[in-house]
Amino acid sequence: MPIIGYFISRKESSKTLGVMIIISGLLIVIGSTTFLAISGSLEKDDVMERNVIAEFGPVIAVGVFIIVLGTIKIKKSPKTSLNQNANL
Repeated sequence: MPIIGYFISRKESSKTLGVMIIISGLLIVIGSTTFLAISGSLEKDDVMERNVIAEFGPVIAVGVFIIVLGTIKIKKSPKTSLNQNANL
């Protein structure tokens, strides 16, 4: 959803949307790494050998990509000053 939100509003400037996109990306990265840490400590059986990092690597990469999109959104937003807002 944050990726769709970025591309829908890419021509409009909004620092608030950029911050919300960054927050959602951070939540994805933090949640994935937390789940990765918890599942690594709970997994004691050798029956189910799976590479957890290979499963969560793409999810973390998408989270970082979303953070980059949010940063781009904030950088492209023009800086407004108090004088510009007073003239409106």
